Amino acid sequence: MQCDRCDAICEKEFYYSWFNADRICKKCRSLEEGDENYAACRAAEHEAVLRGDYNFSFSANYGKKKKDSSND
Repeated sequence: MQCDRCDAICEKEFYYSWFNADRICKKCRSLEEGDENYAACRAAEHEAVLRGDYNFSFSANYGKKKKDSSND
């Protein structure tokens, strides 16, 4: 499996992001846990599950790779 954020190969383990549906490596998980919105994201996800929303996405674009916008 390849990390959706940094393209690292996850041979033995990977994680799902709390912010969106990304499958991420351990390094990206650590970065995510250090985000200033991490606690709010976890709380919002918990509330969504209590409402029955099992497809909650706090920030669909969180951690997405930026595309090159230069005009060659």
